[in-house]
Amino acid sequence: MNRKTFFPALLIAGALATLVIPGGARPSDTNGKKDRENIVGSWKVTAAGGQFFYTFAEGGAFVQTGNEVDRRRLSPGHGAWTRIGDHEFGLTFSRMRFDPTTDPPTYLGTLKIRWEPLRLNDAGDQWTSDRWVIDLFDPDGHFIGFLAEGTAQAERVVVEPLE
Repeated sequence: MNRKTFFPALLIAGALATLVIPGGARPSDTNGKKDRENIVGSWKVTAAGGQFFYTFAEGGAFVQTGNEVDRRRLSPGHGAWTRIGDHEFGLTFSRMRFDPTTDPPTYLGTLKIRWEPLRLNDAGDQWTSDRWVIDLFDPDGHFIGFLAEGTAQAERVVVEPLE
């Protein structure tokens, strides 16, 4: 087999393997009922006047990043999620806070963000939340106080084909 026929054959074999090998289902496929009721995946979120990306992993792990003006002030978010009802989910995550005016930036503590409930629509491609709250903690983990609360909406990030 020469180069001209080897690489196309390799690509076709790889594509066929995803159809034949068990577990070859794609996570972004939201056609099944189970997937329409599942929050697992990545989401573009609008909350508190900002844009964020949230990723919910199988097993309850969670990561978040946002469009903050100064990324030296806040770390990405890390946390956990759980199903609390039909199409409803709870979420808690934390972000580290820093003072970017010092060199190196001084650790100031954390923000804890709690959401309940996140309500997934019937199509499984959007969710809304009537309430989230943010609490502040010092570097030793002691509660400082309440910072903010609000609402949010999100839409699922899906695979977009090349055209």
